[in-house]
Amino acid sequence: MSEFIPNKTVMLTKEQEHRWSDVIGGLFLNFGGIEFLAYRWVKHLNPSLTDMAIFEMKFWKKLKTIRDLIGNSDIPAHTQKRAIELWDEVETISRDVRNPVAHNPWVFGKNESGMAVEGIIDVKSSEGSGPFRVGVIPIGKIHKAALRSAELSNEIGLLLCQSGTTKSDDAAITNINTDTT
Repeated sequence: MSEFIPNKTVMLTKEQEHRWSDVIGGLFLNFGGIEFLAYRWVKHLNPSLTDMAIFEMKFWKKLKTIRDLIGNSDIPAHTQKRAIELWDEVETISRDVRNPVAHNPWVFGKNESGMAVEGIIDVKSSEGSGPFRVGVIPIGKIHKAALRSAELSNEIGLLLCQSGTTKSDDAAITNINTDTT
């Protein structure tokens, strides 16, 4: 067995720290809003589900439930179509960017030719026993996903309002504990 040689530790510059924390923070803050909207859509379309049942659903299950419930709702057809398109896009961003950022290692360093490399390692690109080249999700793609997530959150929220609110929607807003002390 060959000797283990650890990777070199790389310290980020202040600029890199700020850039990465802003981009990743934006992605997760915006996806937090989307997660809350997913709860609200499920609750709006099926008020008989308990809050706990919805909270315990995996995100992909909420998305499937939302699409199923939208298809069986009295929401106008054009609004149903747009809502499903938006939730499909949320699922794509979640699968292709949000989940890899949340669950994979980050890399900052230099490649074999000495060029700077920074990003989130796409572990799925390195499955098997190798040899393989590790794919990296660059900061630009994460930034684009963060911005698009904010836009999706706004549009999905507006569609929910246009489809009519229920007491459970109002309760979802008013029952949030905003005490940060």
